[in-house]
Amino acid sequence: MAAEVDNLRYEPQIGSAAPVEVGFEIRVGNAAKRATMKLSPGADPCDQAAGEPLDLQGVVSGRLPNEIGGGALETCEAAVKSYPDIARFRYELGRALLAAGRIDEARQAIQEAADKGHIRALFALGSIASSGTGTAVDASKANGLYSKASDNGDPYALAAWGRALFNGIGVERDTGKGLDLLLQAAAMGHVDAMKELAVIFTEGRNGVPADPARALAFLKAGMERQDVYSMGVLGLSAHPARTTPVVMACKAPKVITKIKVVRVPVSKPKTVTPTIPGAPKVKPMPTGTGRTSWTGGSSRAASTGGGNTGDGEGDGGDTGSDGL
Repeated sequence: MAAEVDNLRYEPQIGSAAPVEVGFEIRVGNAAKRATMKLSPGADPCDQAAGEPLDLQGVVSGRLPNEIGGGALETCEAAVKSYPDIARFRYELGRALLAAGRIDEARQAIQEAADKGHIRALFALGSIASSGTGTAVDASKANGLYSKASDNGDPYALAAWGRALFNGIGVERDTGKGLDLLLQAAAMGHVDAMKELAVIFTEGRNGVPADPARALAFLKAGMERQDVYSMGVLGLSAHPARTTPVVMACKAPKVITKIKVVRVPVSKPKTVTPTIPGAPKVKPMPTGTGRTSWTGGSSRAASTGGGNTGDGEGDGGDTGSDGL
């Protein structure tokens, strides 16, 4: 009915950009007429500047903390002012404040977002508590926030709470539940969870047996998402006490089936023409008596030669080292 028009809502899928046509039938008495309108989804500048990846309540693919630019703060302050009841904008304002180094204001904005029901804000508060940003480290508080956010399906919280449970960080160890949460986070696209699982299945940890094939699958998934940490796991060296194999290789992107040999031209060596000493000239026998004319003279005529050996380089020539 006409009075219900204000209740119509259109929620586009994340990443959609094409306009959507919505049709209406307008009837007055017995007369009816169809009307259509085009709705084009568009993200607020604050979402574009400070939205976070894998935020279940977000509307964009998101930016990592180091990708938040200087203009994010102003755009998110404007969004919060225009839409004070939307918790997402308060959380994104908190991220912009963190990027600007304004820790106390960021914590307040994130807390307000959490109070208004933004799940990722709970994880962010846990991260602040676990790192001691601007305050003392509080692992117990962090785990409580991680647990609450993971119960609501947040992938970041699933990974953090799963890691804490699996390794017994600030909580009694629960390997099975921790591993299950890490697997859930990885299935949702969380690359840090993929890296953690790759290490677990590479080494074998806390009773979980090593599984190199499974480890390689998680490394491959991380590398496909350009995660440098997943790539770095490939460089792990084997520990002397480790008995399980370490994954140290990845598949080559291309199989080589032919090899083309390209000959590099090499300059011809200099021709060495040895000097062959000639036979000594025979002096005519003296016809008279007394001292011969050549006694005590130069022995050059009887020399063995010692001519040029090639290019003029003597002993101690180049050994092939160029000093590198």
